[in-house]
Amino acid sequence: MKVRGLFPEPRRLLSVSVSATKCSIDLRPSVIHACHSVETAIREIPRLLRGEFVAPESGLGTNAFRGNPPGSQVEKVPQAIIMGGGFQAAEFERIQQVCEPIRKMPWFRADTSRSTGPPPLELITQRIRESLEGNCRRAGDEVIGFEPGVFLF
Repeated sequence: MKVRGLFPEPRRLLSVSVSATKCSIDLRPSVIHACHSVETAIREIPRLLRGEFVAPESGLGTNAFRGNPPGSQVEKVPQAIIMGGGFQAAEFERIQQVCEPIRKMPWFRADTSRSTGPPPLELITQRIRESLEGNCRRAGDEVIGFEPGVFLF
């Protein structure tokens, strides 16, 4: 996940992420949708969770670059939501409360108690990958999804 220079405020980024291919999950996060504000997240993420195609207001993520041809829906519906550390707890709760009635999701949040400021992007990426790996459901060696809940990275 190379995002340097692409996202203006990586600590505030809310990415609807993790691409799904058939019934396996690719644990290299693929940003399909990015929201930079609570208001945008509340407007766009519920529609995504209902299976609607939504072009991100931010212009970032694969939803910004592709249409929604038949059969590609699996790439557009988030399998997990990753939130940067710039969102306060109350903002996270507000977004989650709007989304949870539509679909119970795994939420991956930055653990802001682990550092006094924003860590380097490489460390954020490593922590996200480790959290995804540690919180996935498997069938043998195959990753098949995530349990709903809130997980820190």
